[in-house]
Amino acid sequence: MASEQINRPRTDKEHKVAKYSRFGCAGIVIGLIVLVATCDLPEPPEGSSGGEQAQRELTEEEIASRIGADAISSYGEADRSNYPRLFEKLGDRVFEVEGLGRQAAGLALQNGECDRVLYVDVSERSTRDELQFFVDCDNETRVRVSETQIAEGQVDNSETREERQSRVASRNLRDERLISEAKDDVQAVLRDPSSAEFGNVFVSEKDGLVTCGFVNARNGFGGMSGQQPFIAFSNRIASPTDADFEALWEKHCAVA
Repeated sequence: MASEQINRPRTDKEHKVAKYSRFGCAGIVIGLIVLVATCDLPEPPEGSSGGEQAQRELTEEEIASRIGADAISSYGEADRSNYPRLFEKLGDRVFEVEGLGRQAAGLALQNGECDRVLYVDVSERSTRDELQFFVDCDNETRVRVSETQIAEGQVDNSETREERQSRVASRNLRDERLISEAKDDVQAVLRDPSSAEFGNVFVSEKDGLVTCGFVNARNGFGGMSGQQPFIAFSNRIASPTDADFEALWEKHCAVA
């Protein structure tokens, strides 16, 4: 009797029940998959792009701990006689160097390329309208920070030791070439080129690119004239006999 029930063919009704039972199970499985897929997942941290998380902003305590005790240059009234050219160039803005320099150091650290600040000072590129600073770091990176960048809170002018060495080497080669060319040009206008004795000769970028220097040479009376200044431009040699020489020297060669 039991074997007859097992082997008995299914009726149409039983076929339909079995069919819809299979569909029902499949529907439940699909529903569970959809439910899992649509569940709320935790959002990535703010500032993350799905890859590496954005650099964390340093706290004031962390910044202070990464600045050397004597790293920030400062100038007071007593320094006026020690740095006359600096005070002449920047006036009372010199007294702002310490405060702005500390902000420049903090900005360099936030930039991420400076690990620890060893030295900060005002740059020779500064003017009374725009102070500029250089920040030297323990990892030998130098970060340049302008007053405008301090106000904006961002800086992107950093230079590694290798980059700085490459730039300095390139500039030195350029200066050597310009000085050599200037000496040749000066000798070409002397009465006795072979008697030329050059003193301090240097390349200036104060207002354009020129070569300034001093030369002692034999004059028309057979004696040495003493060290005389000159300016070598790309198209002329300016000497003290020129009416505009003093103005040119002040503009291109005089140290501020």
